[in-house]
Amino acid sequence: MVRSLPARSVACLFALLISISPSPLRAAPHVHVSASIFDNDDHMDVNNINMTLTNHGSVAFDLQTAGPGLEFPNGTGKTAVYASGLWIGAQVNDTVRVAMGEYVQEYAPGPMIGGTFAPDQIQFHNFRLEQGGLGYSDYLADAVPQGAPLDSLGHPLLLGDALTWSVFNDANPALHVNAAGSTAPLGVEVQQSVFAFRRSGALGNVVFVKWRLQNKGTNQLQNGYVSFWADPDLGDASDDLVGCDTTMSLGYCYNASNLDAVYGSAPPAVGFHMLRGAVSNGTQLGMTSFHRYINGGDPQNPVEIYNHMSGRKADGSPVHVCDDDLLPVTTYEVSGLNPESPSNCFSNWLDSNSDDRRLFLSSGPFTMMPGDTQVVVIAIEVGQSTDQFASIQELRNIAAVIADLYNATFGDPSTAVASQVVDSRAEAGVNHVAWYVPASPGTPITIQRCTASSPWAAVSEATLPTDRLVRFDDVSVAAGERYGYRLEVWSGATQDYTAETWLQAAPTSETPTSLRLLPARPNPSTGVFQIRHYVPRRESVRLTLVDIQGRVVRVLSNRESLPGWYDSSWNGRDSAGRAVASGTYFLRLEDERGVETKKLVLMR
Repeated sequence: MVRSLPARSVACLFALLISISPSPLRAAPHVHVSASIFDNDDHMDVNNINMTLTNHGSVAFDLQTAGPGLEFPNGTGKTAVYASGLWIGAQVNDTVRVAMGEYVQEYAPGPMIGGTFAPDQIQFHNFRLEQGGLGYSDYLADAVPQGAPLDSLGHPLLLGDALTWSVFNDANPALHVNAAGSTAPLGVEVQQSVFAFRRSGALGNVVFVKWRLQNKGTNQLQNGYVSFWADPDLGDASDDLVGCDTTMSLGYCYNASNLDAVYGSAPPAVGFHMLRGAVSNGTQLGMTSFHRYINGGDPQNPVEIYNHMSGRKADGSPVHVCDDDLLPVTTYEVSGLNPESPSNCFSNWLDSNSDDRRLFLSSGPFTMMPGDTQVVVIAIEVGQSTDQFASIQELRNIAAVIADLYNATFGDPSTAVASQVVDSRAEAGVNHVAWYVPASPGTPITIQRCTASSPWAAVSEATLPTDRLVRFDDVSVAAGERYGYRLEVWSGATQDYTAETWLQAAPTSETPTSLRLLPARPNPSTGVFQIRHYVPRRESVRLTLVDIQGRVVRVLSNRESLPGWYDSSWNGRDSAGRAVASGTYFLRLEDERGVETKKLVLMR
């Protein structure tokens, strides 16, 4: 039976995947470059936002031109953010240390190895993934050994409709040269996932930035803070105001009037929404402070930065509402919730005297012992309506929708409350789809299929298995045809979720006429790999596993074989039965006519 979806099923969409010159006083960007690893020319551009990405701590800053890095609407040339990035601050033995992604970046691309940064390697670049498997092979081969995440089936963990993953760290002291920073390294590795949805509505005006921080050094990081810093330059940089909404962990920038030199009479508002803040003693903190300053009023040293992160003035003294020492202490500057009304220091503290603004929102304090991790998620959101105040309200509307969707579905599939596609790939003559379904085992499920010429129709009905993974192998496919698949789950009268994906059917395979070695499954794997090969004639065939230096780790088969398909497996052990180390290995299938090889990745 096919059930219709309620209107609110938009929440399930989220679970599917889940030019302005610098102002005269702006410090000229000083970019450390290396031909092999610094990746500054990628973009997240699948919806109304086109945002520049890097692999060393800076987002929405075009390091190629030292120009603005977030265009909205996409394709118009109008820009809403000049630069932004990740700041981290903490105390090490009572001394402040910081790492900055600003006009000067203090991060090096690549993971930390052995407690320090790794030498330059070409694979320390951005990895782009999209629905349908785009970028999967490079990700599995080069990103996974650097720590990139996988889903429950061993495939790349794709959030959104498109994702760019990279890893960087602050462990190279030679890069700590920002004039306001320049401390010793913290020893933090950061895995960055930037993703977006190719959708209309609220999701079409958002780019997500997820940072996974890990203390890979030897120091305890005490009273730590993580901050999202931004130099918005919303259209014309000279007429900007900023504010924060403490009820939503949202910092934002808006136009002082309803006329902007770039956006005209309906300027947008841009927001930086902390969907997930740092965790301290088991409590997720959200945004704990908001600080703003104008061009030329930048913090001058790491102590000033750290004081602002903790919600204090540069000299460490407390911030008072409206900067009036007779009014209450706060860690949130300009936190009035109604910019359309007059500023009121008792209930509606607003920014004034528009100028070229900077801002950063922080979360802390927390402690990170060696090996500890923190995960922070920021949504960069843009709202545009009929005037500057209506744009702020539209931004808040978008932020409210995104917060609801995030709280319901974001993160690891094992914590989701809506169904998620975790595998979607086409092979010769068969389409493979799998879903993770966070419902009770035994819940009725329906798999539906459609094509360009046929409507949605049920192709399989069953009940949810105990592992909550629903797999469907469609063998009734025509080569080149585009197929859609969706899963309906009925969990009571109020829950009905759909998770949808599309695949282009690959050509049907014919019987091979030569030696054939198929890719190992799953790959990467933490345990057993399943291997299949084809022998076209009666002959001697040798199947071996070798390491990256070409040394034989194990002989899987060495015999005379008859024509046909053969299945074997490898359990991650060498010929002596010893477990081998994590890393990249190669299968080699040889006969007298040639050799076929396939790469596989073992993860312990």
